[in-house]
Amino acid sequence: MKTSKTRLLPLAEALLVTFLWSTSYILIKTGLEGINPWAFAAYRYSIASIILVAATLYKHKELVTNLNLSCLLIFILLGFTGYFNDI
Repeated sequence: MKTSKTRLLPLAEALLVTFLWSTSYILIKTGLEGINPWAFAAYRYSIASIILVAATLYKHKELVTNLNLSCLLIFILLGFTGYFNDI
């Protein structure tokens, strides 16, 4: 059976997600021994958002050049309020 490249990427992503989910419990148990829960959650989500923003900007470089300051401020405000929509 021949596996194409288009099939390998979703498989690799699924394996990465499974790995992250399986290590999450161990990392949380270890991390909460030295840091309070609120700070630990803030660190986790900050690191995740930096990684996701970097990956998005890398994949969609043309969108970065078309963003103006007012649009960027609206995105940041919507991100803090928890509601993000296509504008």
